[in-house]
Amino acid sequence: MDANRLKILELANLEIDSKIGKDRHFIAADRKSRIKTLLGLISVIGAAIIASKAFKDIFSAIEVISQYKTLAISMISLLVGVSTAVLGFFGLEKQVAQHRVVGNMYIAVARKARRLLNKMVEGLDGDGFEKEFSKLLEEYLNINREGEGCPTSKADSEGSIRLNGSLRAKIKGQIRGSDDAAFGITPDPVRTSLARFVSDSVKVKFAFVLNKMGILSDKYYSIYIAQYD
Repeated sequence: MDANRLKILELANLEIDSKIGKDRHFIAADRKSRIKTLLGLISVIGAAIIASKAFKDIFSAIEVISQYKTLAISMISLLVGVSTAVLGFFGLEKQVAQHRVVGNMYIAVARKARRLLNKMVEGLDGDGFEKEFSKLLEEYLNINREGEGCPTSKADSEGSIRLNGSLRAKIKGQIRGSDDAAFGITPDPVRTSLARFVSDSVKVKFAFVLNKMGILSDKYYSIYIAQYD
């Protein structure tokens, strides 16, 4: 494979990984921000209820629930205490800020990678590419280390990959293809299950019938059939 194409693939891979990192941390920031808001509301509203004379008067005025006034206040006090403790212990506000900082750092790397890709298209020489790419890769690795201080969840990672799944699959597929060619590896033949084979066969025959009935035009019939060649 052409050396220039390999460099472009390597750079495109860095760009998509940076975008995935960015989305992963912004998803985590949004998730933790929602939790922080919920716990904060519980603390504020609970404290207001406990301090409210109206709340106590309501319990006193309704004889059926008057005996539960002390229990209700105790339960609300417990919720307020737990919410406040969780907010303080996990430092959610600080974590949200850290996630956004790391996410913005990944954005910077992705944009620099895109600019370098444009320079490659314009004819940047090999030495210039190596110098800029090395700096960019080092910056990316430093951000990864920075992100260890505000870890994300598996769901955050899966969500970020879904957002960039199509382009990521194309780039990774091209890289695997270049690796196979470089190492002389013959890709394993694609194996189709019997159920899949029968299903595809039925679909093709059904499309043929629709085409003969005039429901499916020749143009769209050809497009549809082409995917099974």
